[in-house]
Amino acid sequence: MEAAGAGAACRDAGFARLSRVPWAEDGYYYEAPDQPGKHPFHEAGVYYIQEPSAMAPVGLMDVRPGERILDLCAAPGGKSVQIAGKLGGSGLLVCNEIHPARAKILSENIERMGIGNACVLNETPERLAEAFPGYFDRVLVDAPCSGEGMFRRSEAAREEWSPENVRLCAERQDGILDCAAGMLRSGGRLVYSTCTFAPEEDEGSVSRFLRRHGEFRILPAEKERLGLEGCDGMPDVLEEALEQRDCHGLAGSPEAVDRGSGLENALRLWPHRIRGEGHFAAVLEKDGAARENYRNTEYNYTTKSITEGMAKGTAKGAGTSLPEEFLRFCAENLRLPESPLSRDPASVLAEAGERAGLSAGGQAPERKAQPPDSKTQPPQPGRAAGEKPPTAAKRMAKGKAGAGTRTAVDPGAEEVLPGLGRAAGFTGAVRCMRFGDNLYLVPADMPSFRGLKVLRPGLHLGEVKKNRFEPSHALALALRPACAAHVWNLDSDGPEIAGYLGGQTFPAEGEKGWYLICADGFGTGWGKLAGGIMKNHYPRGLRR
Repeated sequence: MEAAGAGAACRDAGFARLSRVPWAEDGYYYEAPDQPGKHPFHEAGVYYIQEPSAMAPVGLMDVRPGERILDLCAAPGGKSVQIAGKLGGSGLLVCNEIHPARAKILSENIERMGIGNACVLNETPERLAEAFPGYFDRVLVDAPCSGEGMFRRSEAAREEWSPENVRLCAERQDGILDCAAGMLRSGGRLVYSTCTFAPEEDEGSVSRFLRRHGEFRILPAEKERLGLEGCDGMPDVLEEALEQRDCHGLAGSPEAVDRGSGLENALRLWPHRIRGEGHFAAVLEKDGAARENYRNTEYNYTTKSITEGMAKGTAKGAGTSLPEEFLRFCAENLRLPESPLSRDPASVLAEAGERAGLSAGGQAPERKAQPPDSKTQPPQPGRAAGEKPPTAAKRMAKGKAGAGTRTAVDPGAEEVLPGLGRAAGFTGAVRCMRFGDNLYLVPADMPSFRGLKVLRPGLHLGEVKKNRFEPSHALALALRPACAAHVWNLDSDGPEIAGYLGGQTFPAEGEKGWYLICADGFGTGWGKLAGGIMKNHYPRGLRR
């Protein structure tokens, strides 16, 4: 399983038999009796359960904070989760999946893991190649394949295999790689991987790609660093396979295998040699270097947003200010770092009222009730549990103004969004996008996806409903508990958290309002306290 920064928390939860995966920085083996998929930490997005060998390709990408990354064949999402961990809340991650049902699963996993700087698309590689020429710093192609590496685990993979399927997969991989090459900037890195042993789909696909794209070269896979010495590519086996299976219809015939192309630098993982299933990966680099200021000048994919002014005709989205209902929610329920909403309410109201030409409506009394026994956990990027929140004061009161006038409750998107971004795990600049009544927080340089099928444009903040704002489940999973004004912490091994995840309410005493429900300090969802009862807002489709 992949558990960035959460190994200690998992051990505290009883996963005492964790051991490290040598080639994955945040990867751990667990023992079957632990059943981490049934633990509340799984629902809180503390870790992602992934086959160990499948963790290797991302380690070859050399992801750096702030970069633009494309995971072209991303479902179900394990490699996207790894990439997001390496970006650390910075840059942009585009996760794409061509099959609608699998794209939905991908989107759900991105949400569960609290990843805000990622968007999820359901598109063909060809359409993406048209939209983003030379746009990405790194591209991962974990290509659909014949699945020979999964034969030991999957009966379906064994039943579906045939020589014809190997040929079809190899042809499909050629097209996907051509599209990926066009979306990579000069000097960028493309990592190609499969979970098959078939030489036609492994060394064969790489060899054919290099013959079509002279601007690329294969790099050594740094096997010593990953603890995978001797797991080399096999160009000799490729020649034999092409002859025996009569695959001359592919672009790579036996004479097309270039012994000088460095295919031995690819990585082959064998289940009898490592603790994992079969996998293949190759690192390809595009010639040249990124042109100066290419991020800002070469592409003009600006999307209209709340901070820039919404496009005409957007439902309830015209103007440049965040919805009043959302700002009131932030003021009453969040503790935003370095934000006007975290300062003295009277001064915030006075400044906002002065800008709007209004007088503030006054300050509400302090909130004193807090849930008992709030716990903390070691911090992790974007999900760190903070100390037990102190008594929260009502930060802003609704200004009294005429209909249609900006009220004193609105200090402006440009003042609120930086703190909100940090509270949700972003480490770069952010902006807010509005689709109808739904708000999304996205990286400031998010490109336009006009004309593309978008499942998730960024972090879903919530929805404006009948003069109120209802926070999304995604926000609960991304929000640092220290940035929630009200936290109700439950023991991860207790009956209360099990009841909450099953949709049950529970008795509680405290101040009315939204509460971040945590399992040992990790956010799992929202509850709303009223009349001594914590109402359950855990999504119905996720209850168990």
